[in-house]
Amino acid sequence: MVGSSDRSMLRALLDTAVAPLSDLTHTVLSQAFERLGMPVIPQSAGSKSTRVELSLQQVPDTELPGLARGRQIRPLPGRTGLGGRSP
Repeated sequence: MVGSSDRSMLRALLDTAVAPLSDLTHTVLSQAFERLGMPVIPQSAGSKSTRVELSLQQVPDTELPGLARGRQIRPLPGRTGLGGRSP
């Protein structure tokens, strides 16, 4: 069974992993959310980094392991992937 401290740690690690998404344009960021299976946060919600943070906060705990394993994280066009690693 996964404890709440494990989920908190996983969320913190994923926060670091998805932070580079804020380097994208607002338009591409919306597309990236869809592609990654993360909730799409509208541009009106604030800065790109705020949108990334809000989106990750809305990912259900049950989907965090899949996101972490990279099943949902794929390289974005013109990028090598999150964390600078090629898939």
